[in-house]
Amino acid sequence: MVLVGLAALILAAPDATVKPNDARVHLIGRFDRRDPARPRCSWPATGIEVRVRGQRLEVDVTEDGDDRYQVEVDGQPTQVARLSKGDGTIAVDLASPKRAVTVRLVKRTEPFVGSTVFRTLRVFGGGFGKPTPPKNRVEFIGDSISCGFGLEGANEREPFSNETENAYLSYGAQTARAVGAEVAVVAWSGRKLWPDNGIPEIYGLSVPTDPESAYDFKTPAPEAVVINLGTNDFGQANPEEGSWTRAYEEFIARLRTRYPRATIYAATGSMMTDTWPPKNKALSTIKGYLDRMVARLRAKGDRRVQRIDFEPQLASDGYGSAWHPNAVTHHKMALKMTAALRKDLPKVFGDDRPRDSGGGHPE
Repeated sequence: MVLVGLAALILAAPDATVKPNDARVHLIGRFDRRDPARPRCSWPATGIEVRVRGQRLEVDVTEDGDDRYQVEVDGQPTQVARLSKGDGTIAVDLASPKRAVTVRLVKRTEPFVGSTVFRTLRVFGGGFGKPTPPKNRVEFIGDSISCGFGLEGANEREPFSNETENAYLSYGAQTARAVGAEVAVVAWSGRKLWPDNGIPEIYGLSVPTDPESAYDFKTPAPEAVVINLGTNDFGQANPEEGSWTRAYEEFIARLRTRYPRATIYAATGSMMTDTWPPKNKALSTIKGYLDRMVARLRAKGDRRVQRIDFEPQLASDGYGSAWHPNAVTHHKMALKMTAALRKDLPKVFGDDRPRDSGGGHPE
């Protein structure tokens, strides 16, 4: 386990110690809370937030893989915590003994990389305050794109790496910071909508590698949900329209039982084109499928469903690992999604609303 910050410095006993189920600790995204004092997370962009004053913050964790966490202090990304299997500590140099700061630890990596249990938090030279997390939420459901797979990769020839996956800078996380919302990302590389290896199969789990970790949906519902699935469904052959859209409608109906008032966006992904696979016209095909599906749902009375298109990535912008969107493309996607939320839900995400100062969001 690599310690972040002044890990080698020996300090006196901590001035304050809390467990993750303390009211002064805010959990971001989906957590398995069956043991409230030892919450576990696995989905990308999950994490914790605290308001602290002091010299150093230490967070004890137990890791079952080799996840990466972005450390953010007062909205600015600082270090990356590189975890390894077993017990360890993430230490953050606060350098603000007289000024309170907000610290977030955000999971950059996706479920197959690992899951993390948070055990204890300590502050040296100060104490904990109470965080003020965003009032609103946005949920992104997807595949590798939504995970930030290869976002920091140098080019399309690079394979997957824990170091270059970055859900913190994914279009979903950037969008949430831009509109001052909290993000939940329910995504896993290679996943589809239907008929196999589907996100709907694991959507109801807190930790998707643990079938016993049913998510309780007790956190406030998101005002908007973005479903960015289809890239893998159309990756070789176009699925049959009736069966595929029926599965999509069933998934939306399932979301409606939890989020009756959310605006739901059915998205086309930035890796889809009409030129690959050859002769399939995959992008035009999925747009037609989604248009007809949305029209049916709206005709039945669900006026809060619509399509959004993320434009195909450009060679001139470069590519991330394994042809995935890089940081430039994710930024463009975030701008598109941010504009849509502000336009469609102005009372929630309008320009006059105060926004998080988090780094890496669209200006």
